[in-house]
Amino acid sequence: MIQFRIHGRGGQGGVTLAKVLAFMYWTEGKWVQAFGSYSAERTGAPILAFTVVDDEPITNRNRIYYPDHLIILDPTLLGPAILEGLQPNAFILIDCPHSPERYVEFAGHRIVTVDARNIALLHKLGTKTLPITNTALAGAIAKVFGLHFSALEKTIAALELPKTNIEAARQAYETVKIGKPTPGKCKLYPVLEPKEPVPSLITGNKGTEPQLNVADWKSQEPFFTSERTAPCNTQCPAGNDVRGFLTALAQGQPDKALAILRQTSPLPGSTSRVCPHPCEQFCNRKEIDEHINIHELERLAADRGKMSDPRPQARRTEKIAIIGSGPAGLSCAYHLARCGYQPIIFEAQPEPGGMLRNGIPEYRLPKDVLEREIAFIKEMGVRINCRSKIETKGQFEKILAEFDAVVLALGLSEGIPFTQGGAHSMQGIDFLRKIRYGERVELGHKAVIVGGGNTAIDSARTALRLGTALVTVVYRRDRAQMPAIPEEIDASKTEGVVFKFLCAPHEVTTKNGKYFLKLQKMELGDVDSSGRRSVRPVDSQFEDIEFSTLIMATGQKAHMPFVDGIVECKDGLIKTHAGQTTHPKIFAAGDVTTNEGTVTHAIGNGRLAALSVDSYLQKTDLPRPLPKQMVEASQMNLYYFNPSPRAQGQQQSREARTQTFAEVHLGLENVNEALRCLSCGMCNGCLGFEKGKCELFCPERTIHRLTATELNINYQGCKGCLICMEVCPRNAMDKRLVQKGERL
Repeated sequence: MIQFRIHGRGGQGGVTLAKVLAFMYWTEGKWVQAFGSYSAERTGAPILAFTVVDDEPITNRNRIYYPDHLIILDPTLLGPAILEGLQPNAFILIDCPHSPERYVEFAGHRIVTVDARNIALLHKLGTKTLPITNTALAGAIAKVFGLHFSALEKTIAALELPKTNIEAARQAYETVKIGKPTPGKCKLYPVLEPKEPVPSLITGNKGTEPQLNVADWKSQEPFFTSERTAPCNTQCPAGNDVRGFLTALAQGQPDKALAILRQTSPLPGSTSRVCPHPCEQFCNRKEIDEHINIHELERLAADRGKMSDPRPQARRTEKIAIIGSGPAGLSCAYHLARCGYQPIIFEAQPEPGGMLRNGIPEYRLPKDVLEREIAFIKEMGVRINCRSKIETKGQFEKILAEFDAVVLALGLSEGIPFTQGGAHSMQGIDFLRKIRYGERVELGHKAVIVGGGNTAIDSARTALRLGTALVTVVYRRDRAQMPAIPEEIDASKTEGVVFKFLCAPHEVTTKNGKYFLKLQKMELGDVDSSGRRSVRPVDSQFEDIEFSTLIMATGQKAHMPFVDGIVECKDGLIKTHAGQTTHPKIFAAGDVTTNEGTVTHAIGNGRLAALSVDSYLQKTDLPRPLPKQMVEASQMNLYYFNPSPRAQGQQQSREARTQTFAEVHLGLENVNEALRCLSCGMCNGCLGFEKGKCELFCPERTIHRLTATELNINYQGCKGCLICMEVCPRNAMDKRLVQKGERL
């Protein structure tokens, strides 16, 4: 006779395993018996199941007090209690990923381990909280006790279980780990008899009613995790808590949303208008319908939210100079001010802002928006000295001697020249700067812009607004390879800009007093180091295009002769490590270090430089954020969410906007778009639903609402079934083991 005792919890399939095990031996011609002893028929409750195998008929049905072998479905149940009556030299099969050698405390027994839980999940048997492991465990048992696998195949077929059970059983059969006898003398644990006498059938039990505490059953429990993040957060170059500010807007709190944004960026009104918003490309909402209109919601928070007095109370005495007031310089100064410093910015131009002011037209970024955000930075205690151009090494060395730390945030302010255009050509960045400062520029009736970035598109749309009849953008690659913001390309085409792709400028010629740009045809090659397909000229294929003004927007470079020999540079960029240059006192931020080319990257880089400066001055380690797990759409229960159309911000008509430099986009009317946010990986109280899903499905009613967006778990009543984690729409819950004293 062989007697198996199975220890598990309600819902894990222990009783079914006893039946599968019995059926498997029955196919081998044995007499069998299988039954369970629940004590409480509820999910998560400790249960016992028994299988008896014999060569003779089995005539009685009793609990097994002296088992020959143990099967443990839940390793957290391991303890002296389960060893009661266990016979010497027993096999103890444990469902766990560990090796048998880990369990050194079971002297005199043989430990067998199999990762049945993960095998079941791999074959999609059950759910992630309640995997069905019985057939995998049966496969392991068959291998341990020398049964041919065909016996298990017959059993699964006879019980009409899905064929995936055979695959799971076979994997367990092949991967089960059978340990050697554990060294030491076997300790016998006696069977504990009840201490109280059995009550009389006549008088009955006059004691109190039994108390059922389901919390005693659990070996694991759920909790609302803060260790997961949404794709939008991970993809924001500025480091914004996108998910956080969207949740605040969904609650109707624009002030809170703005405060969240300004923890990382001082320029949310500007970036929301000019950022290429990579956060939206990775939004999980697109698996349902369309991604969230994040940049328009950021704009709404910046335009409608209000901040209290921003001036920090702490004041530090160290002196910090920042050269350049573009987005990197402004961001660096802002975050240094938040740390209690009073940095001074040196700006060459008459007004601060760098490329925000000089390189982006007003129809995209109105002057009053930029002025408002720069004023806020000044209120933080930042001083900006305009018309303070640093040109010589002597000037720079004087600043270096006067200040405790210096940050170079110069930007790439000079265009790369194309000398053949003569008086009829100009740099795109110079053209945009002149228009921003109100200078009159005569373009004639045909403007040709060479380049594929945002400067090229901005120059083309600006030329249209100046009355140029025909504006053509020439780009050496195709549309798919253009680095400019796709929406801006679409807008320029809507307004009437003409594009010539796969063409590169070759030379300027004149004929009959007219100017022509000779274009060489190009073709795409393999992907190059930029991540885009390379181009090569097509022999002897040229085309002439007439122009009255040629605008070159083929890239920009930094102007920084004063740093030669002081900091190390490579390929025209300053080399840095976490914001610090090769000179310990000098730091750098923005495009002059990365050439990323976006305002948002510059803001994030400026913040990194500020943290690095603070770490240097305070002689502390640079803080490093803990990594968080990004939540993917496949990890969420998206079927809870109904499709809803993406809200598009209002904008001026094509006819109206080409006649003026007034802002094209007018923003969203309300915050309803924020309600479409899935809040990936973070509990928001199931905002938008009548009741939280975990709250609704909890069988013990232990999850309660504290606020509109906050839920609480009463662990005194939680039995650890993890149904709440299973039904969470946002994958905002995780599980942890419950320690109930040390193992044996």
